[in-house]
Amino acid sequence: MPARGNLDPVDFATQWPYLMLVERIESQYRYRLIGSALTKQLGRDVTGAVVGSQFSNASEAIAAKRVIYERVFSNSCPVLASVELGSSFRTVHNVLQLLLPLSANGTEVNMVISTLVARFGVGGQGGSDLKRLEVTVRNVMEVDAASDLERLCLEWEQHCLHQVPA
Repeated sequence: MPARGNLDPVDFATQWPYLMLVERIESQYRYRLIGSALTKQLGRDVTGAVVGSQFSNASEAIAAKRVIYERVFSNSCPVLASVELGSSFRTVHNVLQLLLPLSANGTEVNMVISTLVARFGVGGQGGSDLKRLEVTVRNVMEVDAASDLERLCLEWEQHCLHQVPA
């Protein structure tokens, strides 16, 4: 596992706006950094906030997101998670999150870097008021190889294409 210090922002200049760093502080997972593009997409900067606290179903979202991050921290393995954001307009936004472990000592995860891919439902757009969205975790999968990642992304894409609005 690379360490946070191994990631030179110059090497990832075009990706940094779409990345987030999460660290475990005591028993909570907190956003350490949220890229500018994600901040714009989310409608506000959640740096320093507990992961999941920005959603309308905060207690359930915090618990669900905790399970995802705990899996990465405990297993030292990349994870792909698919979540749905439901709005008061009965629009579903599908989000795929890739979480990659980072380690300062090469063995224990001390931070996670991740990015999102979002497919906004009919009439949906970025910058939504997150306090009006409910998050539901659909699936959490460990990724062992690039071929796994490709297959899981394609399966998610098919799910999104075949999803019928309520």
